[in-house]
This record gives sequence, C-alpha cells and structure tokens, in this order.
Amino acid sequence: CRPAAAAAARRKADPAARGILIEITSTGAVRATGSDLLLWASEEIGIEGGEVIWAGVIPLTVAAISGAVSLEVDGPTLKITTEDGGDYIIDVRPADGFPIAPELGGAWTEVVGLGPSLRTASKAMSADRAAPILCGVLLDGTDMVGSDGTVMITSALGAEVEASVVLPSTLVEVITAGWPGLGDGFVMAIDRGEDHLVAIHTGTGWAVAGAVDGEYPPWTDLLTAPSEGSGTALVNARSLAEAVAKTILITESAEPVVRLTMTDTGSIWIELDGEEGRASSHHIEAVDHDVTNDIVAIVPAGKFRTVLEAAPEVVWITIEEGRPIRVTGDGFDAVVSQIISEPEVGSK
Repeated sequence: CRPAAAAAARRKADPAARGILIEITSTGAVRATGSDLLLWASEEIGIEGGEVIWAGVIPLTVAAISGAVSLEVDGPTLKITTEDGGDYIIDVRPADGFPIAPELGGAWTEVVGLGPSLRTASKAMSADRAAPILCGVLLDGTDMVGSDGTVMITSALGAEVEASVVLPSTLVEVITAGWPGLGDGFVMAIDRGEDHLVAIHTGTGWAVAGAVDGEYPPWTDLLTAPSEGSGTALVNARSLAEAVAKTILITESAEPVVRLTMTDTGSIWIELDGEEGRASSHHIEAVDHDVTNDIVAIVPAGKFRTVLEAAPEVVWITIEEGRPIRVTGDGFDAVVSQIISEPEVGSK
C-alpha cells in the first residue's frame, strides 16, 4: 500500500479520493490504488490478468500495517490478518466514485538507470511553487536534472531517451518513496496528447501524472569547462560532507554558509565564523589535486552537503573565482552557486 498511500495522502479533504482503493481479482491478486485527482499510484501483488471480483475503499491508516497479510471480505468490512497473528477489522466504503486513472496513448519505453538517476537528481529539486518548472525533475536525453536555482544535480541515464519532459515533484516523490529499493526496473510512457501525461511502471506497480508545463532553464550552460585560474581536487565526497557537517555544529543559523579553501598543498579547509565570537574549521586531504594558488569560495553549507551526499564516493571538486563550484564523478555532475559577499556570522 505504500505507493497508493503516498499518492492518496496529498488531498485528504477530497471525499472522492480519500482512502485507498483495494481490488481483488479472480486470480487472487490484490491491487492497491491511491489518487489525489492529479496523480495516481498503484501496486499489484499476485498473478496478473484476472477480472476484479471485489473492490472497496479503505482508510489511509491501513498503510501502516507491514509484512505479509491475508484478506477476508465479510460484507461491508475487510478483515486483515498479519503474519504475527494480529487482526484488523476495517470498514469499507463502496468503490463507486473513486477517481479513475487516465489512459495513456504513448508507448512504453524502457529507461535504463531511471530509478537511481531519478533519486539522485531529485535531491536538488525545488520546493518553491513560485518557480513551478523547477518543482520537478527534467528527463533530457541522457540525463535526469534537478535544480532549485542555487544548486543543480545531473545524473546520467544508462542509455539515451528521445524525450525532454519535466516529471512533477508529486510523481517523483511517490516513485522514490513508494518503491525505494528498485534500481533499473522502470519503464516510462509519455503521452503527448492534450493532458501531456507521464507514467512510470516499476514492474509491480505504476504511477501517472501530468508533466510540468513550460521550458526548463538551459541547464547545460552551467556545465562549462574550467578556466586556467581554477583549482581542482579529487576527494572522498563522504569525508568532505562529514567535515562540512562538523564545521556548522557551532552555529544556530538555519542556513549557514562556509568558507571553502582549496590549498596548493592539496588540503581542503571548511571554515565558519559563528555567533558570539565562535569559530570552527575542519579539513581533509585530497587524493589528487591541481592547484597553483590557494582558492577560496563561499558556499551555502546545506546545499553543498546535499550535493556531496548525493554524489559518488569519489569526486572532483573544481573552484574558480566568481563561478559556481563544480562537483563531478562517475555519471554525476553538479554545481553549487557561490555567495557573492562573505557572511558576517555564518549565515546569509
């Protein structure tokens, strides 16, 4: 029920969509579907292809029941028995009126690497509804792209897809939350009709929603070659993320910024001047580096840490004056905007 609950929970006030639609087929399969009237998500367990012999709508709270269960229908109630012997008697609403998922006219296309790439790019997805085109993840040929205007993460797909479409945040969140363990087992369909629908099939279920309208910013313009005055260092991304996390422990700021110094000896220092005269600094040593002179960058600590935690274990960090910091690794590319003026007390 996890994907269905993730979809249904978005509009609890809508009587038609409130709850999870449970369908039992003649083959013994059980299908759970949730909707918020703009998004649908469904998962089926059992043998496909049978006719629906029973259907009803159950409360969202049932999604909290985990593990293997057995179902028994008794008139207007559904009895759920768990593998540890627990019994739940659930009142069932009629399935009439539950929103029907739209039909797609597009063909299904296998997208190699969609699962991992989608999860990686979504780390930079914006939550600001004032910029709706950034409230989603762009699929553009060979890459998935997420950006909130300050940070951008791109993750390479396993093969090129002849499409450019922005998957809405609702669809992205349901896929990443509903099927967190799936890797490459995704196929996708894009319906370029009036509703411009996008659907993702996971092998055990599917989710469908309308694509985000509008033109995504020219993201490739940010991935330019470094200039001669830049410095690069090969580092362990997890170690650098940990150093950032330790450095900002002294500040109470919700949005701390740090001073990042890449030295000509191969050290990377993270420093913060905190409140009330407090200061903190940590550093790591690069595996390899190409730095002629010390280079300093001022970056939002939270955004930089997000990129490092989403990145492969080993990455190249590129810093140059007046330009975003670049983080690159195997199938991964990201930029983090610098703060133009240095902060006074560790915050913007």
